[in-house]
Amino acid sequence: MKLRKTLLLIAAIAIVIGFGAMTLPESKENISDFGDDTPVWELLEKLGMNGAPRAKSSAEASADKGSEFVHKGYSKKNGKKTAKLSKFYVCTTCHNVVKEFEDPSKISAADRLDYAMKTGIPYLQASSFYGIVNRNSFFNGDYRKQFEKNPKIGKASGDLREAIKFCNKNFAQSRDLEAWELESILAYFWTLQFKVSDLKLSNIDKEQIKKALQSENAKASAISFIQSKYAQAMPATFLKIPRFSALKDDLYKDSRRLKEGKTIFEQSCLHCHLNKKYSFFSLENELLTFKAMEKATRSENYIFSMYYLTREGLPPRMGHKSAMPLFTAEKLSPEQLESLYLYVSARASKKIKD
Repeated sequence: MKLRKTLLLIAAIAIVIGFGAMTLPESKENISDFGDDTPVWELLEKLGMNGAPRAKSSAEASADKGSEFVHKGYSKKNGKKTAKLSKFYVCTTCHNVVKEFEDPSKISAADRLDYAMKTGIPYLQASSFYGIVNRNSFFNGDYRKQFEKNPKIGKASGDLREAIKFCNKNFAQSRDLEAWELESILAYFWTLQFKVSDLKLSNIDKEQIKKALQSENAKASAISFIQSKYAQAMPATFLKIPRFSALKDDLYKDSRRLKEGKTIFEQSCLHCHLNKKYSFFSLENELLTFKAMEKATRSENYIFSMYYLTREGLPPRMGHKSAMPLFTAEKLSPEQLESLYLYVSARASKKIKD
């Protein structure tokens, strides 16, 4: 009798435990789960960070339309083509939409050029849109000084929507953006946000973040750590136009410097000027172009000097409203500018061939 009661008790306990297991299944989504494809903002929000500049959804706005505005300068609304944003430029005239650095926490001009040489991407004056929604400051450094008298620079510096509008007006010389157009561009930028795989996280780093997801006390430090793995703001330092001086003959034997100059010429200069793609001034990969560029650069402060153009830009002229934006030190270092002249002068003097 006692044995029977014991067996019944064991059976009852087993049923209760089994029922409990059925009614309280393990969550399908573990809050600490993330992988290489996890968007960085998703991970930061899991850790409790707020303030993501998300696009507002509407019937007209979409990331696909935003992509068209960025790459083509126009899109469609109700089946009809919109007016072009700018008569002269599209966003990709000056901005990439792909990674520009092997490690997004290391953003020197040297790191940027190394990555451009490896990948063949354009080497441009402005920062890439890749990861722009992960940044929290825009028009930094000397850009803020340049526009200090513009009342809109304050908002543009800390608000991505305002930064888009400011860039469109002051650099692309665009018409005003309609609300749905702005939200479409922002929605497209959200498809370009950093993924965990873009950050150089070790396995130990990932394990520490997973632990932080389970601990309220560790979340703030985990957020700071993740943000330290990419630049939240792109610095901008304007440099003076350098004085011209002839290069030493030994430099013409430096294959690394010549390769750097070749990359800058082909992936930067020709990006805009080949067949007048974005410019009224044409450059070709041929001897006459190299001779003209080299001669212009030897003329002190001449408007078509490479030294003048890259550091000062080209102001509006001859009724044409477009202008060549300048290169900051972070986008073209003094040594890289010298490498560009080195390559051009080597081609002009036939010291090297293509």
